[in-house]
Amino acid sequence: MSTSEAERLGRIADLVRTLRDAERELYALTVGHLGALAGEGEVPPDSLELGSIVNDITVQTGADEALRQSEREQRLLAQRLAGEHARLSAAQRVAKVGSWETDLATLEVVWSDETHRIFETDPATFQPSHPRFIEHVHPEDRAAIDAAFANSMKVREPCSIEHRIVLTGGRTKFVEERWQTFFDDAGRAVRALGTCQDITERKLAERELARMNRALRLLSHCSEVLVRAQSERELLDQVCRIAVEDGGYRLAWVGYADEDAAKTISVRAESGVNPGYLAGLRLSWSPDVPEGNGPAGKTVRTGELVACKDVSTDVDFAVWRDRALANGIRSLLCFPLREASRTFGVLCLYATEVSEAGADELKLLQELADDLAFGIVGLRARDEHHRAEQKLREQAAILDQTSEAIYVRDLDDHITYWNRGAERLYGWTAAEVVGRRAAELFHGTDAARLAQARASQADVIANGAWVGELHKFDKAGRSPLIAARWSLLRDAEGLPRAVLTLDADITEKRQLETILLRTQRLDSIGTLAGGIAHDLNNLLTPILTSIAMLSEDETRPDKLEDLAILEASAQRGAAMVRQLLAFARGEPQGPHKRVDVVAIAGEVLKMVRDSFPKDISAVLRVGENPWAIRGDATQIHQLLTNLCVNARDAMPNGGVLALGLEGVLVDDLYAGMSAETPSGQYLRVRVEDTGSGMPREVRDRIFEPFFTTKPLGKGTGLGLSTCHAIARNHGGFIRVSSELGTGSRFDVYLQAEPPTDARGEATSAPVERPRGRDELVLVVDDEEGIRKVARRTLERYGYRVLTAANGAEAVALYAANAGAIAAVLTDMSMPIMDGPATIGALKALDPSVRIIGSSGLVNDGKAAQARALGVSDWVPKPYTADVLLRMLRAVIG
Repeated sequence: MSTSEAERLGRIADLVRTLRDAERELYALTVGHLGALAGEGEVPPDSLELGSIVNDITVQTGADEALRQSEREQRLLAQRLAGEHARLSAAQRVAKVGSWETDLATLEVVWSDETHRIFETDPATFQPSHPRFIEHVHPEDRAAIDAAFANSMKVREPCSIEHRIVLTGGRTKFVEERWQTFFDDAGRAVRALGTCQDITERKLAERELARMNRALRLLSHCSEVLVRAQSERELLDQVCRIAVEDGGYRLAWVGYADEDAAKTISVRAESGVNPGYLAGLRLSWSPDVPEGNGPAGKTVRTGELVACKDVSTDVDFAVWRDRALANGIRSLLCFPLREASRTFGVLCLYATEVSEAGADELKLLQELADDLAFGIVGLRARDEHHRAEQKLREQAAILDQTSEAIYVRDLDDHITYWNRGAERLYGWTAAEVVGRRAAELFHGTDAARLAQARASQADVIANGAWVGELHKFDKAGRSPLIAARWSLLRDAEGLPRAVLTLDADITEKRQLETILLRTQRLDSIGTLAGGIAHDLNNLLTPILTSIAMLSEDETRPDKLEDLAILEASAQRGAAMVRQLLAFARGEPQGPHKRVDVVAIAGEVLKMVRDSFPKDISAVLRVGENPWAIRGDATQIHQLLTNLCVNARDAMPNGGVLALGLEGVLVDDLYAGMSAETPSGQYLRVRVEDTGSGMPREVRDRIFEPFFTTKPLGKGTGLGLSTCHAIARNHGGFIRVSSELGTGSRFDVYLQAEPPTDARGEATSAPVERPRGRDELVLVVDDEEGIRKVARRTLERYGYRVLTAANGAEAVALYAANAGAIAAVLTDMSMPIMDGPATIGALKALDPSVRIIGSSGLVNDGKAAQARALGVSDWVPKPYTADVLLRMLRAVIG
């Protein structure tokens, strides 16, 4: 407590004592005079002579001289009484003590002028009476007044009581009544004489002194807790408990300002006679909701004390008013918990009376809140320090267990840390190397190596990292090949302070890799030869077939067509040989030309119908906008041929092979769901079969070079890897859908050339997509990128969007927006709570919920689960904006 606060408390205490002494003296004086004037009690000494004169006048009633003497004495008595009355009135006015008299037989009441001033009534118009006096008494104090007056009739002793009176406009004063009841010879109470003193100033001083003492006691006890507390939870619980037990508050709680979307204030500790008061209350610091404009929310936003002096009249407390009054709460104070310029929480104190806290008390309580915030921050820092120390110990233990050499050197190249792995790799102990220069240790006097080390050191300081391979000497003089990774370490201000190095001996590994590469090269040559034979066989098939047909009948009218097929196949075979030679020699490929894929597809389809088994039915489907592409016609022919041959091999018992071409627009939504998929216009080439299909473990590996499920001699594993390379070479990509027993579908997207108008400018037809009508859609996906692009797309087309990263968040959002969400789009594979579980929970909340399931996996079983749970529709990933918007419109209706 500061010196000024101590002096103020001393002055308040002295004032209280002085007022009490003055009250006692004035009361004795007033009652003495009133008793004398009423003929009751002890008469003051200066009134004895007057009494004898009055008696003499009464005895000498027959004499004129006595009469004149009596008149003189009466005038003298009147003058003296008037003087006494004036002095008494003046004394009452100074001490704010009025007097009153009540005739208990007639209930007539007489008030002095000062009594009228205390009650703020006009003596000329206000006629006092006991009922009118009771009307001025505060309703909560009337019963005590009646009991005190009834008791004074029995004890026959002076009585007193302190109570409140209510003035015009609802203002209140504190008064002290002192009186004595007088009785006649028969023991009947006939008169009551008393005083009424305005003690408002004293009561307020006493209250302020009591509140200050309470605040000081609260601050002192909480300071002890701040020193003793071992955890943040213990500190918060103890401070709340002390505020209730020592501070006299009905409820105390501490809340933290969360940075969630709703800006919630979460209660971390509470204490009070009604601890269940906060249960179920929504507390927020958002200015956009009514709960955020209450005292706690304003305190968090402004970082300043907010007081609610009377909950029954405070407009901002209207949300909680009824509940607060039912729990006996009349006022509250909210103090900010601050760290530097940030307000991270709030301390709230609830009282049972209307707040009358003064500036000094509020200053002490804010000091308590500041101390609490300092304690919280200190405990967090201590805990963080302990966690950091523990983490460092664990990391040091791990670093000592790793096989890699890890060491740290300062910017002058002096080694400051050396782990056990470095001891094992280089042979020196930490004691031998700490403090030595790393370059001299590892490179000795080799000028070339020292120069390389200095250049690498400058590179890591300039760029923050360096990775490379170099030879270093060890303690035994050997020079192993080291794979080194250097990282620049910075201090709290972001300035470079040291270099962390991770070294691994890769000498033996490099030797093994050299041997393995030689072996793989030999194996690859054989496999590559098989792959070339595979592709050439595909080309030779139509050649041999056409030759056989020509041999049968040379007079056939379509022999020219067969000869054209022979020529085209031979040219493609020659082109393949040229490509192979260019690849072997490292020569660049020729420039891409405009390619009509529809024509190539027709050629491949004729080859399929002529050479494939007759139980395989082949169809060609050309959709809208079959745009041309710019590329290599031979490679496109090779891509289609390989995909059709794979489809044939998947249908040993016959089936349907469908070849489709269609121009599609890949928008940002589709591109955002698929890695390495730029948006734009593509020609989609679809090869679909009704064959055996593929399990997931096979589908995930089909584009790996040399991977095949066919027996030895039946396949090389290069067909689909070649297709993948061709698609990439044409600015495209491949998507595969396949389930075991239901066939396969290969969608090859090739970057297309848009059609041009008469002026040679690219044109594209506008896409009309259905718009939303301000419906609210919940998008659930654990991929943040998908959530963002889906939200952007839907909001652009007239929807409002909520997003959730998992099923648990989705269920909470749906419950919080019950009845407002028109549809839910949910992924099926998510952490915490997957798609089927999410769908089940949403159905339990609302059986009529409309749900669209989505997944990038085809045969993981979740699609069937979702349909069994009653999803409204299903869309596979990735999907375009057009697909999503049309499906949403259909589901919502």
